[in-house]
Amino acid sequence: MRTHPILAAALALAVLAAGQPPISQQGAYQQRAGYRPAVFVFVVESVSTAGSSGTVGVVQVAVSYWGVRTLVNARARLEPLCGAGVTSEQPVPLGSWRPGTQKVAAFTVSLPEPAPRCGARLLISWEDTWDDSLSALTHEGGSTLLELSFSACWGEGLVLRVVPSTVYSGAPASLSLEVENRGRFELAHLTLAVSAQGVAVLDAPVPQTFHLDSLPPGGSAAFQLTVVPQSPAPALVVTASYLGCSGSLVTRTYTLPLYVASGQAVLVTPDPAVVRAGSSARLKLHVLNVGGVPLYNVKLLLSLQRSPLSVTPSFIDIGELRPGEDKVVDVEVLVPTSASASEAVGYQVVYSTGSGSSAVLQGSFTLSVIFPAGLAITSVEAVPQQPQVGSNVVVAVTLVNDGTYPVYAV
Repeated sequence: MRTHPILAAALALAVLAAGQPPISQQGAYQQRAGYRPAVFVFVVESVSTAGSSGTVGVVQVAVSYWGVRTLVNARARLEPLCGAGVTSEQPVPLGSWRPGTQKVAAFTVSLPEPAPRCGARLLISWEDTWDDSLSALTHEGGSTLLELSFSACWGEGLVLRVVPSTVYSGAPASLSLEVENRGRFELAHLTLAVSAQGVAVLDAPVPQTFHLDSLPPGGSAAFQLTVVPQSPAPALVVTASYLGCSGSLVTRTYTLPLYVASGQAVLVTPDPAVVRAGSSARLKLHVLNVGGVPLYNVKLLLSLQRSPLSVTPSFIDIGELRPGEDKVVDVEVLVPTSASASEAVGYQVVYSTGSGSSAVLQGSFTLSVIFPAGLAITSVEAVPQQPQVGSNVVVAVTLVNDGTYPVYAV
């Protein structure tokens, strides 16, 4: 709801009632004690408009009445003077109207083209009046005509959205702030001030501002910004200000939520993920950029805290990693027999964005360790060493389990 200045502020009219009663009746009233002359004063307190859709809007007029008698069956009719038409039912019934009170009448108005100001006349009429001092109707019906104006700038349609709306936790994302004018009139000197809630805007002042000299009906524009989410429910708060068709400054605030996806923006996975205890294995590490922005100067640092494994090399220069790109690097893993069934390998990914900002992502992957059988025959002895045919021979076999787990059912 927007309130506009009134063409004739605090318009007050003293109107003598039309259709006076017959002289005989008037004389009879004047002879009674407490009869006072009829005085009707009306003041237009405010005129406000609210856009509905397309060419249709709602005009609300608030009027105060000051007089000596209560108006009976009061009504209001609006007559626009700018080519607009009232599509709602007229006159609008106001009912009984006591002195010192205010009535509000709403009219649905159709206007083909927006207009900064639209002149109008408001006709207020009443069928009769009631005098409290006489406790009777005075038969004083009448009407009055008030002049006013209102802004017919409804049909505003400024739409803001952010693309994409899904980001990764702790990872920078390149977003496009799109603005579109779906209204009927031009927006002049449009300014967008972007503030962050639960998200950091990189390489930009706070708030970050964007400007457009003009945005015509049906026009659109897009602005780029880079953010890093820092909470589970981040959002961009955009304050838009512009000059509307009335020439006055309009300010509106939009909250654009961002949705944080689980997982890392850079994933590191081994291939294969199974190694053999007591041996060395050559693995391929896949470094995948699942985020929406290119990463530069990417470096991978492998960490083996509290793990007996050894990985060579532990510091790898990946270089540039575009969105969706998967780079493969070779590493050699030495797995001692003292390793556990599963070993976690931590990693850090250090990178910079196109704006030059640096960031670090952390994660880990797991290697499954299998333990092959370590059963070996160390010696075989026969007694006698040169047996004869048909004689008994005793054979002694020495078995050694050089593995790390017991061997059963040998």
